Parts: sequence; C-alpha cells; structure tokens
Amino acid sequence: MKAAADAPGRSLLVLLVMVWGASWPAVKIGVSAMPPVWFACVRYFVATVCAFGFVAVRGELRRPSPSDWRLVAVSGPGRCWSPSCSCCRWPHSLRELGHASLCEQ
Repeated sequence: MKAAADAPGRSLLVLLVMVWGASWPAVKIGVSAMPPVWFACVRYFVATVCAFGFVAVRGELRRPSPSDWRLVAVSGPGRCWSPSCSCCRWPHSLRELGHASLCEQ
C-alpha cells in the first residue's frame, strides 16, 4: 500500500533526474552553436516562458498588486543598474567569457 502511494513521487524523481542529466549535453551542444552569453539569454527566456505557462495552466497568473509594483521595480530592472549588480560590469564579464571559451578549444 505504501509503495503505491510513493509511485507518483518516484516517477517525478526519475523525470527530474533524466531532465537534469540531459541538461549538460544540451548546454554543450548549445554553446557550440552560439556564444555562451547568448545561449544563457535563450535559456533564461525559455525558462521564463515555461514558468509563466506553468503558472497560467494552474490558473494562478495575475498582475502584481499596486503595492507590489515598487518591489517589482527594485528587484527587476532597478537592481540591474545598482553598483552591486553584475550588469554594470558586463563588458568585463563578456571579456572573461570570451577568453574562457577561447582557452577551452
């Protein structure tokens, strides 16, 4: 009886392990097809679309309340231009990524 109750959890665990294991070859192939920075952008875009789709299917997709817009502004685009954010140092990051990709070949 207990084994039957654990079956959905075990199935999800197996699915998670398979997806996680397939991510490394997918990244390796993706990085060979486009620059690492652009591949990361594509990955984040796909992840965002999937997350929005998942939330929409569950019926929980809604706009932030007016009191939450300040938090959205600070945690999103507002944070990207703060001195502690890596977005301000992007030229340095790109140079290092480019150098690392040249050294691996």
